Amino acid sequence: MANNNWAKEARSLMRAKGIKQEDLVDVFEVSSQGGVSHYFAGRYTPSNEQLERLAAVLDVGKNYFLDLINNQEPELHVDHELLTETFQTIARQLNLSEREITKFFSVYEKMNPSQVAEIYEILKVQKAEREEKVQSTLRKFGN
Repeated sequence: MANNNWAKEARSLMRAKGIKQEDLVDVFEVSSQGGVSHYFAGRYTPSNEQLERLAAVLDVGKNYFLDLINNQEPELHVDHELLTETFQTIARQLNLSEREITKFFSVYEKMNPSQVAEIYEILKVQKAEREEKVQSTLRKFGN
């Protein structure tokens, strides 16, 4: 059976972003959600181009799913400028003093933004897996 790790990871990212299979009809060049589900079930193998389009929709690196298929660590897509801007915006919203902002960013500079993003992605996947277990349990008991 083909390596279907890409589908598991895609489902997790889709859940986090509120994207449904029906939203991916153009990505997989099919006419319905049913066609998309064939790819996720492993009945069809997506092309490299389809996986690249899926990566773009889910806002991850171009080769993210290709790397998963090849059993490589996927490249994380991190927009460091956007991450910094996010922290700056939060600091302004919290009305932090210049001293507090300077202190925060001196710590932030010691961190590796890629490491922050990597840990975030790991935690996001873990959260999605926990939520899926809860939903599965609820379905099992008919709720």
